[in-house]
Amino acid sequence: MKIKIFIILILILLIAGLIFFFQKPQDIKHNVIDKTQVVDSGATVTIKNFKQISRNKGKVTGILKAELALIFPQKQKVKLVNPELTYFHKNGEKVIVKSSKGFINMASKDVRISGGVTIKNSMYTFKTQVLKYDKSKNILYSNGEVEIDSDSLKLKSKKLFVNLSNNTVEFKGDVKGYFSENY
Repeated sequence: MKIKIFIILILILLIAGLIFFFQKPQDIKHNVIDKTQVVDSGATVTIKNFKQISRNKGKVTGILKAELALIFPQKQKVKLVNPELTYFHKNGEKVIVKSSKGFINMASKDVRISGGVTIKNSMYTFKTQVLKYDKSKNILYSNGEVEIDSDSLKLKSKKLFVNLSNNTVEFKGDVKGYFSENY
């Protein structure tokens, strides 16, 4: 009798195990990797639904996403379609950068984003058509019209230079706007 119960229990466990391993998972959330597709575009590698997560000592410092990433390793270049970068400051504040196009020179680490560039944090919104990053000088700059808005200010100018080494911002050309302490 004990042997029959033992054999029945083993069979039940075996059947349950087989059902568990061969059933189609219903509640598993798909990872971004599941959505990523490699397609032919003339680039060495083209990735749909591109996503890269940057970490420093295990902590997420940035997330770069794009509808499409065209990678040209021979030229050391990457082109991005509709890129979105979410950057996390050490204090937890996040900054979101969006545009319709992006270009990364992997050799020089220079970056150019264009097409409705918007940079947004909890207080400010920055808009321009083209924003460039020069790694050798550690500067961000725009040679086109720029606009910065918040509850307490609005500024427009023809050019903008941000020196990231010494945290200075310079507006040039037809600078207009206002500051308000009552927000």
